[in-house]
Amino acid sequence: MVKRPGKQYLPASHLNLMYGLRPAERTPAFLLETKHAAVVSWYLRLSDAAMASPSYGIVRLSAPREYLEHRFPRAEERSAQISAVSRFLYELRHRQGSYARAGISLEPIVRVEDELHAVLPQISQQVSRFHRALGLPGGR
Repeated sequence: MVKRPGKQYLPASHLNLMYGLRPAERTPAFLLETKHAAVVSWYLRLSDAAMASPSYGIVRLSAPREYLEHRFPRAEERSAQISAVSRFLYELRHRQGSYARAGISLEPIVRVEDELHAVLPQISQQVSRFHRALGLPGGR
């Protein structure tokens, strides 16, 4: 899952298709080939927000072509698998509706963050201790 795609792989004529996705919808899959790999890729909108950029909540997903073709020999099986993975990730994003992070964060990340917050001290406390040790303003 690519949360912040640096490169746009859809042709400009298909961008409206991607930007027009509603939450849980995906683009058709397409093949990306490089010198070292061939991957099947697609875009999925995990969430939507009013007044956000057109790409808000969109991630790019990829799976190795060789794996998909070996595991799911028929094209309709591969398409169904891609849709199932997309739906699963969408549900992970929305398992905890009160999570206020970016629309591309998934529920397991929420749990890890909650556990880390429980065991790690507040950053403001650490900054104050650091400033105090250095004799800087703000070290209370």
